[in-house]
Amino acid sequence: TDPVLQVGSAIRAIQATASAAHAHRRTKILAEPRARAWVEAGGRLELWSWSKQGARGKRKRWTLRVETYAEMVAAQESA
Repeated sequence: TDPVLQVGSAIRAIQATASAAHAHRRTKILAEPRARAWVEAGGRLELWSWSKQGARGKRKRWTLRVETYAEMVAAQESA
């Protein structure tokens, strides 16, 4: 399951995934009417994806990419 967190007075839903599935998850979120309703009701929605990154031959570290719902919508509109 994906977490729902309350930070102060804000409530945040997080869709977590592997980096390779980031675009697919974004498409699914933007196609889901409940995602827009969540944000319009004052909730925050974020897509988190994880990948191992690092220079060739060096230690790889897990790196987090965070994209907010507003950033997802903006990317879709500019495409």
